[in-house]
Amino acid sequence: MKVSNSPRKHLYYTSVFATPVNALLVVDPEGKLYYASLGQNITNLQNLLVKDFQHQKHVQLKPLSTIHDKCKATETVERFKQLIEDPRKPQEFTIEIIFGTRLQRRIWQELMKMPIGEVKTYTQIADGLNLLGKYARVIGAGCSSNRIAIVVPCHRVVGSDKQLTGYRYGKDTKAYLLKHELGDKLLEIGLASDGAL
Repeated sequence: MKVSNSPRKHLYYTSVFATPVNALLVVDPEGKLYYASLGQNITNLQNLLVKDFQHQKHVQLKPLSTIHDKCKATETVERFKQLIEDPRKPQEFTIEIIFGTRLQRRIWQELMKMPIGEVKTYTQIADGLNLLGKYARVIGAGCSSNRIAIVVPCHRVVGSDKQLTGYRYGKDTKAYLLKHELGDKLLEIGLASDGAL
């Protein structure tokens, strides 16, 4: 039996209280973003964090307050809060993806090519990855597995009928993000949302 002696990566979590939705982030001391989840209830976000990281055996999570020099990490947290409150204003983040399969990571890389103000269907994302249209469901599953909300913009992917489809953090949150990113363009592209927008 081989025993791994690789050191555990120390990452730090913190809550972000913002309007209209809160977040829970995981960063490193240099401000690199590893995880971002969205929701109203911080306790639920903390429970989700534990669940999401339960198989990340190489990671040790600690509260952000335990970092001695947290300047860079705090800058990332503040930029993310600004991103929630004004999704139209681009923010720069250095991220590291530690979740997902090879295909899911390809999907997320493809999503990060979409600028603010653009939406695509699941089929268009599949086509961009040279997958046949039948892979639209695979794209949807990849989006729902994303663990870095907003920065990896799975909220910009809609159904082929321009309907807002599921979103890991709720359709209302998806609607809010798209409404604020698209502005007047929302009506031009004919997005429908069952009144959520």
